[in-house]
Amino acid sequence: MEFRGESYSSAALAGYQVGFEVTNEIFQMSVWTGPTLVSATDSDLGSYFEFNETIFFGIIDKYTNSIGIAYNHFSDAGLTQINRGRDYIGLEIKMPFSF
Repeated sequence: MEFRGESYSSAALAGYQVGFEVTNEIFQMSVWTGPTLVSATDSDLGSYFEFNETIFFGIIDKYTNSIGIAYNHFSDAGLTQINRGRDYIGLEIKMPFSF
């Protein structure tokens, strides 16, 4: 059985997340969730519409740059029969900028 997008090794994402962030002088922790559109699905993602949850733990400097570990989970929350989801853990670097 072949699934949609099984030959893809990457996908574009577009989404919106709401959540909260807790910081002090050294550490930063944030939790975010929201809907996301995925350009290519596979055997773990049942549809192009997914929900994304992100948890981040890191350290922050005096310029509000941060580096840490982020956990991401993508799932369609049971909207389709294929709903295993996909999990990612990675290094995340945040560097705020303004116009």
